[in-house]
Amino acid sequence: MIAIRSSSPRRRGNSNLTVTTVITFAAWLAVILTCSGLLFGWLLPAVNEARNEARYLTSVGRLKQLGLALHNYHDVYGCFPPPYVADEQGRPMHSWRVLILPYIEAQDVYDRYDFDEPWDGPNNILLIHERPISFENARLSYEDDSTTTYQAITGPGTCFDPTAPSVSLGDIKDKHADTLLLVESCGKPIIWTEPDDISPAEFLAGEGFEETSFTKLPVLMADTSYLPAEKGKLKAWRRCMTRAAGD
Repeated sequence: MIAIRSSSPRRRGNSNLTVTTVITFAAWLAVILTCSGLLFGWLLPAVNEARNEARYLTSVGRLKQLGLALHNYHDVYGCFPPPYVADEQGRPMHSWRVLILPYIEAQDVYDRYDFDEPWDGPNNILLIHERPISFENARLSYEDDSTTTYQAITGPGTCFDPTAPSVSLGDIKDKHADTLLLVESCGKPIIWTEPDDISPAEFLAGEGFEETSFTKLPVLMADTSYLPAEKGKLKAWRRCMTRAAGD
């Protein structure tokens, strides 16, 4: 009688080899995932920093668009727009932001704006959610689609002087590159059609940084160049607030 050799031991050997392979693979996979997690943790701050810087530069671009629009307005009228158009009693009715709409590719919104009623009148209030992209701040994920953070420095002696009949580039006695026009004020968003802005005192007090984690805000000078205004170093900007020479 011929004896039949059992193949069971061979099957057990193959099974042990398979288990060993799976365990080894799982161990290597765990190592790879652990290393990937550590790498992601190391890279995340750099990724966030790059993303924040990109958004900051987008905001700079929006400010420069507004600066070019102000200069185009100046080319047509010989002066910058007033900070607001007032009624006969001196009450602010219409913002400079509305006046430059034709120069930021928003002629259609301008044509539907009614200058015979205030900015928050029954017709004009319907336009607040049609904010042009030039007034949108990419740095604020929570920004309402009716508000803007791009505001003029307004007050006596500034380029947006409500007490002056008009202000032109020729009225700026200081260097244009040293004179402020617009700032990003993230701590005080306002409805983009509202005739309201930020005063020198408010800016120097840090109002633009309130309720944000930002360490710098872009500001636009009268020559359309931009500079970063750093938190905690705002007093240095006092000399740039007005159009007088050497202030």
